[in-house]
Amino acid sequence: MFQEEYINLIHRSLQGGISPVEQEQLNNWLAASDDHQQIADDIEYAWNLSYNFEDDYTPDVEKGLAKFKARIEEESISIEQPEAKVVTIPRRRWLSRIAAAAAILIATSIFWINYNSSPNTVQTAMNATTEVRLDDGTIVYLNENSSLTYPKKFDGKERIVELKGEAFFDVEKNPNQPFIINTTDTKVEVLGTSFNVRAYEQEVATSINVKTGKVRFTVLETDDVAILEQNDAAIFNEKSKTLNTLEDRSQNSFAWHTKTLNFEQSKVADLINRLEQLYNIQITIANPVIANCHYSYLGLKVDEDIKNVLKVIETSSSKFKFSKKGKNGYILNGDSCPN
Repeated sequence: MFQEEYINLIHRSLQGGISPVEQEQLNNWLAASDDHQQIADDIEYAWNLSYNFEDDYTPDVEKGLAKFKARIEEESISIEQPEAKVVTIPRRRWLSRIAAAAAILIATSIFWINYNSSPNTVQTAMNATTEVRLDDGTIVYLNENSSLTYPKKFDGKERIVELKGEAFFDVEKNPNQPFIINTTDTKVEVLGTSFNVRAYEQEVATSINVKTGKVRFTVLETDDVAILEQNDAAIFNEKSKTLNTLEDRSQNSFAWHTKTLNFEQSKVADLINRLEQLYNIQITIANPVIANCHYSYLGLKVDEDIKNVLKVIETSSSKFKFSKKGKNGYILNGDSCPN
């Protein structure tokens, strides 16, 4: 069924003219969404207005209804039925019913407009990612445990969305309508570009890494601003209230999306941190000296099974060995840095 059909069922249910099967369909639709229930509540509220108008109420109706009222000169209106049966309705009560019917139509229309303009929210679970295509052609790749709230249509001067978690944005270019991403602590403004934003509420830092184009990154609390271009990155630390910029040519922040890691003379500690983020695991470095060793490997494929990735690292380094520790833990062993 379309939305309009369910609204029709709501009206028929209020009139008492709905079948048990239709009532069950309506109940299931109402239970599926809070928005659906809100539609029903608003229609019922407007419907009940028809029984609460005072007899001496004089509605302020529009021009069409005003012209029709002008034709009424007597205190009552007689409606002739078949077989000469006449039903007399007091004029004021009749007008009240018209006003009530108008109220139902207006309330329903207003809510339907609000419903259609209410934002969408997409939420991902653990170990799940999804692709979201926005009205303007922008594509958003949403990482796990993240949510994106966005309008059904970008009608204003700006294209505004809200992000909680991590997402890679490929923004459709429109110089006349900037694209804005609001997070808890920061705001990102772009015209058309691709970049990654990480803003998990449980983490102390919000970061952005730019793949193409130009981005304005603003800290809401301090008004600090960073203008970022290709291969630039910025990190805002909520605890220390500091904003730092850096160069990031590896583009490993996109690895959850591209499924590829690149390391070129990177510290082992950075390699470990990246793996822990991607796989939600903990890796303990047995020998602290190893943490400052440098590791290089371009095109490391991020497989669904972490064991395969660790095996590639062991093979490519020759000095590193990983062992399992508990359910989600590993230990990195090694006596010295790779040659």
